[in-house]
Amino acid sequence: MTTTSKWRLVEQVPGGRRRNRRPPKAPPRRRPGFLAGVATGMTIAVAISGVALLTSRPQGRPAAATTTHPAPARPTGSTAAVLDVKARHVGDLQVQIEVRAVSPGAYQPITMGRMVAWTDMIAMPTSHRQGPITLMEVPGKRGTYSALTNVPMIGEYDILVELQQPLPAEAHERVDVQTVTGTT
Repeated sequence: MTTTSKWRLVEQVPGGRRRNRRPPKAPPRRRPGFLAGVATGMTIAVAISGVALLTSRPQGRPAAATTTHPAPARPTGSTAAVLDVKARHVGDLQVQIEVRAVSPGAYQPITMGRMVAWTDMIAMPTSHRQGPITLMEVPGKRGTYSALTNVPMIGEYDILVELQQPLPAEAHERVDVQTVTGTT
């Protein structure tokens, strides 16, 4: 065996006929009609999209109302209570928290509820967090709860009030504690 025949499956016979090999077929040409169809389809799709964008009105975001006092918390769902939180600095590092809780829809005062609050300094979140602070119902004022708490230092605080029972709800309020009267 010769080295060339080693790699071939069939040995060549001397004086044998040679096979007539055809040249390899060229890849079929793409038809011009196909390309024209694709181009036409893309053009129509872009035209329809452009017309749709030009004729539709954009949905803008509603403008946010700027208020100095946030609206009462109204969590989603018809069973959530409505809380109106008022917090004020009463001197030194003391903050008075007062909450009015009413039921949804009828706005009847919620009595004998379990309400707690947390204070957290806005400039240093979670480093001066206090709570839970239990709010007690004010005698003679149905649905009004109150608590007096001390904050650790001057600054702006976020007060989170949460009604745990009978209807779940929560609300936030900010209070600014800037002056401290020292006793000497």
